[in-house]
Amino acid sequence: MAFPRPRDLVIQLPVQTRPASPGRHAGRPGRVPGYFLKGPVPLAWLASAATLRGRALTIGVLVWFVVGMKRATVVTIPGAWLAEFGVDRFAFYRGLAALERHGLVEVDRRRGAMPRITLVVGGRDRSQQRHHSHRGLGEGVDDDTER
Repeated sequence: MAFPRPRDLVIQLPVQTRPASPGRHAGRPGRVPGYFLKGPVPLAWLASAATLRGRALTIGVLVWFVVGMKRATVVTIPGAWLAEFGVDRFAFYRGLAALERHGLVEVDRRRGAMPRITLVVGGRDRSQQRHHSHRGLGEGVDDDTER
């Protein structure tokens, strides 16, 4: 009695494909594991932050991350996250000031608390930005010349 050849033992079953679940596109990943930067983040905003010195870009990315995570327009950056990115508090304040001078964020500073940061998307035009950043010492003081 002859033994069957191996190719005669193979049974070919029809290939069944699972239908793509609704809401997912073929070839796209589902959920991203871990934390991620929620977008869209305007490339012009990132490019502007990248031209600044020091840790400004790192601070900017952290601001975008927290805004996306909290789904809020005004955020504070937790000190633990600054440490995670290797940013000390002095570099944080310098980077934040650079972003503010460039018109990428607005900052509400409070004594004894982390600053409240608002993203500025679209920004001010250059004439308003120059005027805002060079106001001088009389900022917030009304000029009462007509008494």
